[in-house]
Amino acid sequence: MPSANSKLVRLRARMALDSGSYAVTTKRALPPGVTPSTRRLHEKIVSRRPRSAIFVSRSCVIFTGSGSACGTNATTSWSRSWLWCRQRVAPKPCRTSKGAATYRKELAWREFYADVLFQRPETAREYLRPEFARMEYDDPADHLDAWKQGRTGFPIVDAGMRQLRATGWMHNRVRMIVASFLVKDLHVEWQHGARHFMQWLVDGDLASNQHGWQWTAGCGTDAAPYFRVFNPTSQGAKFDPAGTYVKRWVPELRDLDPKVVHEPSAAPDGVPDGYPQPIVDHKEERTEALARYDRVKR
Repeated sequence: MPSANSKLVRLRARMALDSGSYAVTTKRALPPGVTPSTRRLHEKIVSRRPRSAIFVSRSCVIFTGSGSACGTNATTSWSRSWLWCRQRVAPKPCRTSKGAATYRKELAWREFYADVLFQRPETAREYLRPEFARMEYDDPADHLDAWKQGRTGFPIVDAGMRQLRATGWMHNRVRMIVASFLVKDLHVEWQHGARHFMQWLVDGDLASNQHGWQWTAGCGTDAAPYFRVFNPTSQGAKFDPAGTYVKRWVPELRDLDPKVVHEPSAAPDGVPDGYPQPIVDHKEERTEALARYDRVKR
């Protein structure tokens, strides 16, 4: 459970966003295994050189958050460094872009979830909305393993899970897609996915992670309605239209036309060798998920 002191530190950090000051202090040393790019970013931040402020500004200008294409550099990936340094970045006139505003909103979400966990520490493991504990879930069994390994037969899901294991990070939009898929297509309880994320994410933050999962599962604060079930195929086509992201992490699909890369079974020669068939029918599982939700509401 966060201490009162840690809560005060977070409050001061929030206030500093509007204070007009810029300062960075090291919180703890980077652990071994962190990627060189993350280490360089950390060193640039803590150096306190003037160009650090410029770097922050440029990052905010291009930042578009979870609405960006999965294969682009439109997120800052700063979450990996926020764990190891306290940053107080005051917006300047040049940081008035839409990206800067989105960036600040993402920081607000992080602070919001930290406060929720402070007030309700049991929600790190349990449902914020206890009625969802009555939801019918399946035995994880082989489906959970297929999801972890990126072998579900749904390209955007598999790309995200393979990226996670290879780099310890995943685009925020893809995090929502893979979480929805586990809970609502495979009917696996959210705690299984949250535990896996905390094991692999280099930016794993207990408050943001657990409550992000509860948001997707429909049982958290201001949660996405349970009936909102991400379609992994259409989400992939929308946020990775050229298939750049999928082809990078799922080499079995690199030769497919972008028009069918998110639905390999539609390719003229069918699903490429070495890539699995879809382990579930999304349409059927969506219907099943909504039926289970209706039973909880009664």
